[in-house]
Amino acid sequence: MNGVEFLMEYAKFPQETRGPVVFLTSGNRSNIAVQAMKAGACDYINKDDLSGDLLDSVIRFAIEHQTTLQLKTRLERHERMAFIGQMAAGVLHEVNNPTSYVMLNVQMVEEQLRGLHATVGNADGAWFAKAELEEAQSRLEDAIDGAQRIANIVGELRDLSHLGPKRVAMIDVDDVVKNAVCMLEHRLPVGCRVVFKLGDPPEVAADGGQLLQVFANIILNAAQAIHREDGLIRIETLASDNQLLVHVDDNGPGIPDTLLGKIFDPFFSTKANTKGLGLGLALSSEHVHHHGGRLLAGQSELGGARITVELPRRTGLVPSGPSLAPEVPLRRATSRILLIDDEPKVLDVFRQILEREHDVATAESGQAALRLTKTDSQFDLVLCDIALKDMDGFTLRERIRESHPQLATRMVFCTGGVLSEGMAERLDAEPQVLYKPILATNLLHAVRSYLAPAAAVGKPGNP
Repeated sequence: MNGVEFLMEYAKFPQETRGPVVFLTSGNRSNIAVQAMKAGACDYINKDDLSGDLLDSVIRFAIEHQTTLQLKTRLERHERMAFIGQMAAGVLHEVNNPTSYVMLNVQMVEEQLRGLHATVGNADGAWFAKAELEEAQSRLEDAIDGAQRIANIVGELRDLSHLGPKRVAMIDVDDVVKNAVCMLEHRLPVGCRVVFKLGDPPEVAADGGQLLQVFANIILNAAQAIHREDGLIRIETLASDNQLLVHVDDNGPGIPDTLLGKIFDPFFSTKANTKGLGLGLALSSEHVHHHGGRLLAGQSELGGARITVELPRRTGLVPSGPSLAPEVPLRRATSRILLIDDEPKVLDVFRQILEREHDVATAESGQAALRLTKTDSQFDLVLCDIALKDMDGFTLRERIRESHPQLATRMVFCTGGVLSEGMAERLDAEPQVLYKPILATNLLHAVRSYLAPAAAVGKPGNP
């Protein structure tokens, strides 16, 4: 191929992986030089005019030009992500609470139908009733699945609106990779194998939850791209003096060269529109960037795609202190719980679910909760929405602390929306947070775990 053809192929690679190109020509061939510039060259030199000073000047300009383009590309990307974060805040605010009570109510009805189905005997017409119940239960299961998909999208948008590292610790990357595969085991195609080539790299200061999400997104994308019975995903970790590398290779169809520069763009996806928003790799790229690294895409020797995570040995992040939530046995049932939420339907469905195991009182505002605790403060747990209309959860906790300091220590905040930066940072410092939407079984399990630390000391007010 000639020089212009090379430039046209080279331009298909992502901007951040390309170096500056200076085009060399000779004679009166300005038309070729113009084609080269249009194809992506930073500058051109006529060989007839070549000199050391000119060459030095052109190379310096080309490097500065390429650096400027990369900075511009990065800035545009961050602006898009900032806009999406703002959009996510509005979507979450409007979608979160309805999703919560729809998902929980549908799950409760499905459980009730399952109970009815079990009690239908062999009386006349029972076979017809059973068939009707089975069809209704199947439809509700589909509805639960749909609501869970909405909940997953809400979770993606929530993460997208708050991209920075949250809980930093010294992380073993090999362990995170293995946990990601374990988490996704049930979502891998039938016959798909995952093989590891782990190099035992040194620990790195990072947000383990974000890295888990990064590797899970990459592995899941690889799995969804494989449409063959002998599917293979290979994960390799290794370290150099300055970097940690994680290569995820697959034997799927690969990524066309024309798309290599687009796959980390928000909302870009080659998958069917039923499989998400196209935010997984965009969000992963931002997470890696916030750790001082980068995400790269290319072709694999296995015949499919290769996604590489590059992390610096020194991310510049400072590990936070240990979690304040100890691992302890679950507490006995039938505890007293105070629910505080200004969305009546969410409050009602949370109450119905928790009343299966506990005594529950409710308040629809911060002021209502304060009035209630003046006459009754004997609660094992206070589950409070962080963004009440009359006051935020932190303010309410301080008000409660003034008269009932022990009760204030039993407050757990729940949220599903996007908060201000300051509020989000304070919430990140909480040892326990409940995120909505949530399934009924997960809500019950979470509340049991929140109650567990008090198991050894008995009911409030008792020695």
